Amino acid sequence: TTLFRSHYLNDEYIDKVIKILDKLNTEDYYSRMGVAWAIATIMGKYPEKCLKYLNSKDCHLDKMTYNKSLQKIRESLKVSKSCIHLILLISSFS
Repeated sequence: TTLFRSHYLNDEYIDKVIKILDKLNTEDYYSRMGVAWAIATIMGKYPEKCLKYLNSKDCHLDKMTYNKSLQKIRESLKVSKSCIHLILLISSFS
């Protein structure tokens, strides 16, 4: 996920990155944290795409990774206050 964050978070690849992250299904704690961190980074750069993904039936993140993603987004200094507010609303329903 670090490679995705550093080289592929751009307009050309963002949709592919989200799809790949969505398909990473693992029990490994650090892999899950990497996905959560990548999702938070996407929220900072592509908030509309990220919110759409997190709220869609196409989001297949396991519960732990999903919740960690929301936590990382809330803690991020690169995510706007309005997006954090929306994440707080989402968090209250998950």
